[in-house]
Amino acid sequence: MNLIDIHKEGDTKEIKFCGLTIYKRIVCGIYKKSYFCGINVLSQNILKGFYKKHKKSFKDYTTIYLLNSNIGEAFLVFKYFANHLHSDSTLFVATKKFHIEIINMLLPKCNYILRPINPDGYPDTFEVDKKTFRVLFNHQYYIGLEKDIKNAESLAPPPLFSKNV
Repeated sequence: MNLIDIHKEGDTKEIKFCGLTIYKRIVCGIYKKSYFCGINVLSQNILKGFYKKHKKSFKDYTTIYLLNSNIGEAFLVFKYFANHLHSDSTLFVATKKFHIEIINMLLPKCNYILRPINPDGYPDTFEVDKKTFRVLFNHQYYIGLEKDIKNAESLAPPPLFSKNV
């Protein structure tokens, strides 16, 4: 055992002195919380911090879509849905470089920016400063989709061999 141990994993950080936790930072929902000797000393709203950091990019828009998707989902969104969502007051925030390529190919006239953020833990819809943010394909979406697939008998593939054949 070391005198001081520092453990960091993702957004979680923990500092131990002689095996006792003296500092810990965790993400709990939309809050980043810091603890000193087990006492919560700071609680920051992640969404407000995100908005404050990128506020200049959002000033001309009322609806902002955050793309938290892989290439297949991004293609489907821009091929079939984005044209209906697109307006002068709408901004798409690409979180990966390939989102830009898909946007340029399928909806080149839409408003977009690239911000390498991870909105996976954000709620699917939230509002900050009278602006509506919608996260496309956040973590809760994937959990719900996986649950629906596991529970849906109608999605089960037909048997390859029937007893009646």
